[in-house]
Amino acid sequence: MSEQNAVAENKYVLLRPIVFEENEIKELIIDFESLDGDDLIAADRVAAVTFQGSYVPGAFRQGNPIFQACVVARAANVHVDVIRKLKVQDFTELTLKAQNFLLGLG
Repeated sequence: MSEQNAVAENKYVLLRPIVFEENEIKELIIDFESLDGDDLIAADRVAAVTFQGSYVPGAFRQGNPIFQACVVARAANVHVDVIRKLKVQDFTELTLKAQNFLLGLG
């Protein structure tokens, strides 16, 4: 697969664009396949630090939307706050994609 095809395949166009740090974000390039174990460990650490009191590391991280949001952020190479600012439909769609990826469902 060419790099151009890979980018097109990984592109997610937001249903409702957002503004983050004065930049309008209309789409994200999300490459779950590029992630490795270090990325998942980093996502877990970001979740624990960013969401203190709300995130409790546990056995079923794949089902936790906080962890999923951190995984999406790693895969999109953006700060987790970008993912947090997404409108509900986009946030839900992307965290479900992360869950499916983590569970090997798609």
